[in-house]
This record gives sequence, C-alpha cells and structure tokens, in this order.
Amino acid sequence: MATVSGDMAALRPLLDSVGLGLGAAGVREPCPRPAGPAEAAAAASMPERRRLEFLAGRRAARRALRAVGLDCGEIPRSGRLPVFPPGRAASISHSAGIAVAVACRPGRDLPLGCDLELRSLAREAARLVLRADEETLLADRSVTELFSAEEAAWKALAAAEGV
Repeated sequence: MATVSGDMAALRPLLDSVGLGLGAAGVREPCPRPAGPAEAAAAASMPERRRLEFLAGRRAARRALRAVGLDCGEIPRSGRLPVFPPGRAASISHSAGIAVAVACRPGRDLPLGCDLELRSLAREAARLVLRADEETLLADRSVTELFSAEEAAWKALAAAEGV
C-alpha cells in the first residue's frame, strides 16, 4: 500500500488543480464499520466479500470528499447507486478488495464517474459491452478497458441526470 500512497500523493496537486479529490480504501483495513443505519442496513444483507467492498467504497468516498474539503457521514444508496448529501458529488468503484472514489470540489458541476477493474474480462464478454458495429474498438483496447470506460461513463451520466 506504500506505493499506492506515494502515487496518490504525487497525483494530489494535479487533482487539486482541477477541483478533484481521490480516495482509496482496502477491505483489510481495521474496523470496517458502517457510518450509519442506512449503510448498516444495506451491508447486512450482503455476502461478506461484497459487504467488505461496499464498506471500503464508502470509506474511499469519504476520503475523496475530505480531499476537496467536505465532510460526509453515512452514504446510503438508492438501488445500487450511492446517494450523497446535497452539495457533495462523488463516484465509487471497487474490485478485488480495493475501493477507489473521486469527488469534486463544491461549486464544480462536473459529472463524475470512475470504475476500477482488476480482473480481466475474456474477449467473449465483448458482447456485454459493445454493439456489433463497435467491435473494431478491440483492435486498440481490451474488453476490460472498454467495459471500465463504459461503466465510468454510465455512472457520470446517471449522476448528471439524477438517476
């Protein structure tokens, strides 16, 4: 984790210059507790691995929000989407026991979307991501890269539309 911390420290000035904050968390961190009753209720029905990643995602989001000067308590959800308090915008992703989040400074009206994919998707999974006329994109990118880009874009668009 020291390398990740060092890399994040190097990114902070760049992210800060554009009004963004980054947070990360791992499932092995001590005390993976929900920040409130809505998080506790959501986590209670999840299998352990999913619950730990869910809680790590919430911790990563709170860290990203703190990086732009905002406090945030619990982060409930609507369906599978996080619901942030008014004046706070962030996006969360997790994969293989690691969670990341990006947040924007107050007053910045940016659609945010992030996605983390640490497991490769087989080429056969392209049909889940691409239309037939888009398969030429696989010449320059992997299915995993294209899936991740699509997920990040979907999250940004969903947040912008208030879905």
